[in-house]
Amino acid sequence: MAKSSTIGIGIDYSTSCKTALKWAIDHLIDSGDTIVLLIVLSSKSDSVDSAGSLEFNDIHVCRKYGVTLDSELFNVLELVSTAKKANVVAKIYWGDPKEKLCEAVIHLKLDAIVIGGRGQCESTTTIRALLGSTSSHVVRDARCPVTVVK
Repeated sequence: MAKSSTIGIGIDYSTSCKTALKWAIDHLIDSGDTIVLLIVLSSKSDSVDSAGSLEFNDIHVCRKYGVTLDSELFNVLELVSTAKKANVVAKIYWGDPKEKLCEAVIHLKLDAIVIGGRGQCESTTTIRALLGSTSSHVVRDARCPVTVVK
C-alpha cells in the first residue's frame, strides 16, 4: 500500500487557484491523501489557525476567520472528499503569502504544494513575470516539489 501524501493548495479564490485545485485533484490526489487548503490573509498578526474545510460552508465560520464563502470551491472539495476519500482541511495564515506558503511547507511537512500562477506580463521571458511574484518565490524557496498551474 502506497504512503498517503499531504498536498498543500494555495487558495486565494482566483481563477488560477481554482484551476490549480482541480489540476491537483485530477493528477495528484489519491484515496487517503490529505489536501490542505492554505489560505493566507493580510494582517499584522503572525498566527495560524485551522478548521475543517466543510465548516467553511457555514457563513458564521467564514465571517469569524475572514474567509470568502465560495460555493464552487466548496462543492469541488466536498466531491473530492467523497469520491476520492481524501481528507480535506484548511489552514489559515495571516501575513505575506510568499513567506507563509513556504513556512506552511515546513510546519505541515507537505509532500508537495500546488499554486496558481498569475503572471501579468507574458511578453517577457523572466520567470517572475510568467509566474507572478508569489509563485516565483514559492518555486525558488519551498522545500518540497512545487507545481504552478496557470
